[in-house]
Amino acid sequence: MNETTTHTEGESIPANHVTPQMVPWMMPPGYQMPPGYQMPPGYQMPPGYQMPPGYQMPPGYQMPPGYHVGHMSGSNMTESKFQMPFFPPGFQMKTTSSTSSAPPKTVTKKLSYDMVDALKHATKKDFEIVIARYDEDITWSDNYKEFRTVYNKGDPIDNVETIDLPNEGDLIHTIVTHIIQNYDNLATTTFFAQGSLQNNKDCIIKEQKPCHRIFSDFIVVDPNACVYIKRYFPCKQHDAHNNYDFTFTEVYERIFERPVPPERLVWALWTNTSLGRDVIRKRPKEFYEKIKEFCLEPYRDEPPTQSIFRTRNTYMERFLIHAVEFP
Repeated sequence: MNETTTHTEGESIPANHVTPQMVPWMMPPGYQMPPGYQMPPGYQMPPGYQMPPGYQMPPGYQMPPGYHVGHMSGSNMTESKFQMPFFPPGFQMKTTSSTSSAPPKTVTKKLSYDMVDALKHATKKDFEIVIARYDEDITWSDNYKEFRTVYNKGDPIDNVETIDLPNEGDLIHTIVTHIIQNYDNLATTTFFAQGSLQNNKDCIIKEQKPCHRIFSDFIVVDPNACVYIKRYFPCKQHDAHNNYDFTFTEVYERIFERPVPPERLVWALWTNTSLGRDVIRKRPKEFYEKIKEFCLEPYRDEPPTQSIFRTRNTYMERFLIHAVEFP
């Protein structure tokens, strides 16, 4: 990749991006696009741009306004050596519009994490990984196939057994659905995980540091386990998130039926949490049914949009650790 670029594989180029070193150029005859290169629908090539013989563009392709595809510099570049400087193999450009109200895709390829010795003689009754997936790549969990349960709200996954759910209620809905349906036969420890363990930049889980917590910390067999990444509530408790009709305080008091703590709140993503069955059962099944009802109930007499689902998920991820750690 050209040294003047800062783009990496898998990045998206914003529609208004212009790099000073980039000037218009013509693609040399016979040039082939890098393997795996994909151009999103809705793009058009700039005036005067020439594609090589036989290359077919997708219908309706458009380049972003003011964007130049590449640059030519120096006298030693030939058709046989020429490499497109800003598009490495597998690079996908950002689509400028979408007709879907679903959450944005967060597909990230990960190698499977190594099996932890603590599970050498364990079964799924001892330890279970519950993965809440929309469109993420879950190969990080392939070494744990015998321990994982995948709830899928997106497209089917090849060669992976899943429990399919409608795309509603966001991540917390998936978690409480599992708890409600398995309340009387929970594994000794359940590790609740999102499809990608690197999806939240302030709650990164890896096999070794630097990260916020080591993966093996979550792989325990203990009915009293409560392993999470501690965060502190950054917003004023009386604020409403995303202009929601109810404040954090109002939602907290509705769910817990007690005043919100006066000090700053500890919170944790329940999709990055290992909980023992005795910890989960500190609350009756009806408590989790109340949360599920909150996730799915109408908003202003209308079915919730994906934005409302995500907002409610934000409220619950701020509060839910209080159900078990501070009951």
